[in-house]
Amino acid sequence: MNVIQQLFALPVLETLSPGITRRKMDELEILVIQTPYCDAAVALQGAHLLAWRPLRQTNSVLWLSDNTPFKAGVPLRGGVPVCWPWFTDLGGEPFHGFARILPWQLMALNSARTSLSLTLRLCDTPQTRQWWNHTFQLELTLNFTAEICELRLIAHGNYSTTAALHSYLATSDIRATRIHGVGTQGYDTVAGKPRQNLPSPLSLNGEFGTICSYAEPQTVLVTPDRTLTLTHVNNSNVVVWNPWQQRAAQTSDIPDDGWQHFVCLETAAIDRPLVSMPQHPASLGVQFALSHH
Repeated sequence: MNVIQQLFALPVLETLSPGITRRKMDELEILVIQTPYCDAAVALQGAHLLAWRPLRQTNSVLWLSDNTPFKAGVPLRGGVPVCWPWFTDLGGEPFHGFARILPWQLMALNSARTSLSLTLRLCDTPQTRQWWNHTFQLELTLNFTAEICELRLIAHGNYSTTAALHSYLATSDIRATRIHGVGTQGYDTVAGKPRQNLPSPLSLNGEFGTICSYAEPQTVLVTPDRTLTLTHVNNSNVVVWNPWQQRAAQTSDIPDDGWQHFVCLETAAIDRPLVSMPQHPASLGVQFALSHH
């Protein structure tokens, strides 16, 4: 049983509404969604979407590592981590910010016959102010239907941040996967220098990390299993990442063969940070939509 199957087999601690239950995986509380039109799982730590399987799909559209620990304060590997208030180490420690390692609160839950939405919230605490001395209220709303999953991050306060919705997308074979719409230029994080002339469509054949600066509003991922369109909202970048074999082998929370089964396509605000003002919160969003082969 892989880790996503384990999430759906966990004992139910509480039923929040029809099809939505609260469960626990080791140290972390999980919201499990099982409806006629989709299955999904969200960890309260990080407001972290772990799995989404629409009605007509056999497996989750998102990849989640079988090696990831479900421990308080430890980042989860896979799904859609919320990197905020900084990307990588652009704001210091912790890496990719603190939003993904703190518990969020479920604020709203709306369930209809063909759709469902959740809103989770994270507010500043004495702990967050030690890392980043700002007052903030961060909300993530997730919307699910039979065809679409949407995430929208809204940041209230008075500050600017870098950020990313760091999606790990599943594929049965990374070598047979094609990416359309990321543009031809970016910053190569592996080589540490700008990169020109990225091919279109992009296919990966080794360790790859590029912050694409002129991506189109939609990125299309074509895998042997499905075609997925990502529509990005208020981003300045799309980040493409795969560790490949050697780097994955050095990363304890990625199985040795795990690199073959995902690619990260990250909706990011790096070149143009998100600016929150008292009457004008900043937002960053992505929609995943399936096309049928």
